[in-house]
Amino acid sequence: MAAENTRSCQVPVSTIFTFESRSFQTAANTVYAYKSTFDNDPANQARGKVYTFKSDFERLQYLMGLYGRASEGRR
Repeated sequence: MAAENTRSCQVPVSTIFTFESRSFQTAANTVYAYKSTFDNDPANQARGKVYTFKSDFERLQYLMGLYGRASEGRR
């Protein structure tokens, strides 16, 4: 990757499921957290807005973040 993501992620990286590398999983968790926050925002819900992925890669990151978060509950 040319540039490293310098934003901190509030979602802890699962130690049970890490796809490719820790930084890659952190990015996936960030996408998952952003979409979840956007979709659960009352203002967006009132307008019927749902987050639209910008690419298939971002959609896959969301799924990896979803799987990583789901595996945290199985510890």
